[in-house]
Amino acid sequence: MNAARLVSWGKVVPPAVTASAGAAPRASGPVGGEVDLFAHFAYQYVDQVLQLLGRLPQSVFARILPAGQSVASITSTSIAFTLAIAFDTGVDAAADALIDVNLTSGAVLQTGWMLAGADGGYSGGRIYLQEDSGEICDEPVPASDRPASDVYGELVATMRDESQAASSVDDAEMVMRVLDAARESSRIGQSVPLETE
Repeated sequence: MNAARLVSWGKVVPPAVTASAGAAPRASGPVGGEVDLFAHFAYQYVDQVLQLLGRLPQSVFARILPAGQSVASITSTSIAFTLAIAFDTGVDAAADALIDVNLTSGAVLQTGWMLAGADGGYSGGRIYLQEDSGEICDEPVPASDRPASDVYGELVATMRDESQAASSVDDAEMVMRVLDAARESSRIGQSVPLETE
């Protein structure tokens, strides 16, 4: 896998997810009753791209809007962010990911993951392969290549198996490192390297 792209514009935020602008923060809970909308949306996408690429992220460049605004004053449709994540090269060419989310967009555009690798690409349930002649051909992804897994069953199995749980904790920690670096990058306007062990 060399690249992953995801565009999500105009996604509606359920009212229950957001804190109202006039509501006083609650004292209970680690975030005082407020919801970090950036983390709420970015976490799932960053976790997915880390799983897809299967490599350590090396740096993050981010633009998060509205920058510097408190979460309590953000309305349910006033967040947009772009994350560009560079991954280690390993033995292959450099890999990268772009996640673009804009809840204020008037034009709704949901691409799902678009993936590119050394042997072809994937988008919208179709695979794109280059033939020997140079022609790009596309066809539906065969049912046999689609995952037949039970996501919730796997989650329960992971929680019950300590060896698997350690990996899940490491994955979650890496996602949080990426989000923290994204916030810093947006604040300073530069790419932020990630310290990986």
